[in-house]
Amino acid sequence: MEKLIINICSPKNENWGDAVFAENLSKELLKLDVSAKIVYIEDWYKNTNYKISLTISGKFAYKPDQSKRNLLWIISHPEIRTVEELNSYNHVFIASEYFQKMVRNDISVPSSVLNQASNFAFNDSKKNKIYDLLFVGNNYYDNFPARKIIYDLDEENRQILKVIGKNWLKFLPKENILSEFADYKNLSNIYSSAKIVLNDHHEYMRRFGFINNRTFDLAALRQFQISDYVKGIDLYGIESYKSSDDLNVKIKDYLNNEKERNRNEIITNKLCENNTFANVAKEIAKKNIKKEP
Repeated sequence: MEKLIINICSPKNENWGDAVFAENLSKELLKLDVSAKIVYIEDWYKNTNYKISLTISGKFAYKPDQSKRNLLWIISHPEIRTVEELNSYNHVFIASEYFQKMVRNDISVPSSVLNQASNFAFNDSKKNKIYDLLFVGNNYYDNFPARKIIYDLDEENRQILKVIGKNWLKFLPKENILSEFADYKNLSNIYSSAKIVLNDHHEYMRRFGFINNRTFDLAALRQFQISDYVKGIDLYGIESYKSSDDLNVKIKDYLNNEKERNRNEIITNKLCENNTFANVAKEIAKKNIKKEP
């Protein structure tokens, strides 16, 4: 059995999405006879018993052992990636066709597009809608008092909004906040409890065409979503908005049109059906577990 380590930027004992992402991938790799050990940031340079490393990009850069075979998968923070960093790997996967085209002629190693994925599946029993409008995520500020998709809501839509996440009390009334944390094991049920789920991307991910895994989670669940606009998201049938007025009109229109929501859910589910961790694992194993010529 081939041994692989998956490096993530998540510290131990903290609820970062990187860990769940890596766990989903490692389970699928194991089915392909690849034993994948998840290595948290504190232990990056402590483990040498492996032949191949796969680093999931994050806030910090890993320095690969050049005696090993090293793979990088850029799924976030493209703004801090450098040509030098990318060239220290044997192959670079990039979760954005737009960004891959930007860098492929500047780097000396092979690269390929590998979009993010989901392990969720549609279950009709989860279709009981409790909330009109839902957002799951912590609040961060940047240049706004709230994440922009929430900041862009008008007063009427803000009143019906329910959120799960931290740091919302300075911007939203307490009654709008369901809880500060969503257990991943219950996340599919939470998403499926809303008529509309709002989806947003960090500014640099949006700017460089990185479609987040929440997009594919919601599509896999056949859950209607409205996202901020990211290059390429329209290819998956995802409803997106480009202005505050556009967002608020679409929310009101879709809330009153279950038929159109259902139609869109079926389309996006079909267009995203290949974005699974099983397919991601196959792509990694097929192209890059063995050394390229």
